[in-house]
Amino acid sequence: MPIAIKHGFDKKDALAFINNSIQHDQRYDSQRSLMRPIYSEHRGAYQFDTFVNGASPPYYLIAINVNTRKAYAYPMPTKASPSVLTALKNLKSDVETITAMTSDQDAAYLTEPILTFMKTNNIDYRTTEDHDHNPIINYK
Repeated sequence: MPIAIKHGFDKKDALAFINNSIQHDQRYDSQRSLMRPIYSEHRGAYQFDTFVNGASPPYYLIAINVNTRKAYAYPMPTKASPSVLTALKNLKSDVETITAMTSDQDAAYLTEPILTFMKTNNIDYRTTEDHDHNPIINYK
C-alpha cells in the first residue's frame, strides 16, 4: 500500500483495489479432512526430484528436508542414473543423516545403483504415483 500512496492514491482507494481487484489465496475448508500434513516422524527425511534448468548446468537434483524445508541443489550434467548417484552421494556427505527419501518413479531413480545406494545406507526409499505425492512403494 505505501507504493500506491506514493503514486498519488489515497488509502481508501488502495484498500478497495487490494480487496476487490487482486485474486487472493482461497481456503479449501470443505476438503480439509482429505488433506494430509507433510512431515516425517524421523529426522533426515527428504523428497527429491530432478530440476530441468534449460541452461548450464542442464539439470539439478533438488532434495528438500521434509521437516525443515531446507533445500539442497546439486548440478548434474545429465539426468541419468550416474549423475543422480553422484548427487545423492554429495547430499549424503553434506547432511548429518538421511533416514528416508521419497521421489517420483523416474527411471533414473529406479536403477540398481540407486537402489543399492539406498539399501547400503539404510535409507527407507519410497516412490509416488504420478500426480499423487503420497508414498506408495517401499524399496527396502
